[in-house]
Amino acid sequence: MSHDLVGYTPEPNAGRGTVNILWTCLATVFLCTYTVLHLDVPSRSDKWHLIRRKIKWVAIGVLVPELIAWIAFDQWLYARRTWKLMRQYSWSTATMLDAHFLAMQGISVRTNSGTVQRTINKEMVEQFVKIEEYRKAFPPVELIRDKSKTDFLGKLMTCLQILWFLIQVLSRKLQGHDVSLIDVSNVSYVLLALLSFGFWAEKPNDISQPIEVDLPNSVDNFGQGWPSSWLRDHPHDSE
Repeated sequence: MSHDLVGYTPEPNAGRGTVNILWTCLATVFLCTYTVLHLDVPSRSDKWHLIRRKIKWVAIGVLVPELIAWIAFDQWLYARRTWKLMRQYSWSTATMLDAHFLAMQGISVRTNSGTVQRTINKEMVEQFVKIEEYRKAFPPVELIRDKSKTDFLGKLMTCLQILWFLIQVLSRKLQGHDVSLIDVSNVSYVLLALLSFGFWAEKPNDISQPIEVDLPNSVDNFGQGWPSSWLRDHPHDSE
């Protein structure tokens, strides 16, 4: 098996040329990076901010795919801790989807008198979960799923592209052909994307605004006694 370096290779009648290799790898990287992202609810919901935010995180995913996988793992760990906390306080119907939604700042609370309106950030989660009136006001799973814009077609295309790419690489190895360095690099993108898909499997996707939750008048003291830093606007992790 030859390991000589070669330059541009035109498309042969049978096999792969430079353009085919580059196209396959770039398509795989883009699809993996674009469809795997499950960003937190943004602080602003205007169209151009959302577009810029998506472009920024796709670029980060292309340049540093390990960072996206680490963020997905870290958010899964936090959501799991939140879910355990929910169950600890007798929130028997709590799911990982609920935990992810609460952790991704998907809830905006206000009292009936309108005196307080806050987006629940990570520092507030435990205090929110502890109080039964807050738990009762939490939106149902069906509403959260309805808000989540899961791109099933995009994910299906990505899975098919990944499968096709892996079959190509594996078949070349089994036939004793050389595998290009860009193919080897792409395998790492694919593996990291699959890890991220797994960790974000139950996280709602592409929600541009939090769900507003009305609290009863009996909890008009929402936020009293909390550190002032909790009640300031916090930049979101996915900004």
